[in-house]
Amino acid sequence: MAQPARPAPQKQPPPEVAEAPTTRLAWILGWVVSPLLFFGGIFLGGVYVGANHPEGWIASVVLWFTGLFG
Repeated sequence: MAQPARPAPQKQPPPEVAEAPTTRLAWILGWVVSPLLFFGGIFLGGVYVGANHPEGWIASVVLWFTGLFG
């Protein structure tokens, strides 16, 4: 004999997730140190390429562009 259908379980609301407090160190690392490392790395990479490969197209474009204003 077939068993009677079980009632659907009641849906419970998701548990409240408490947001972790942001520390000053986390803010400084996320908004100051990380962007400085990222953009500083791009800048230093460009300086390295321009100093060691001045005949490259990147250095030529930069020299041409800065020559427009000089």
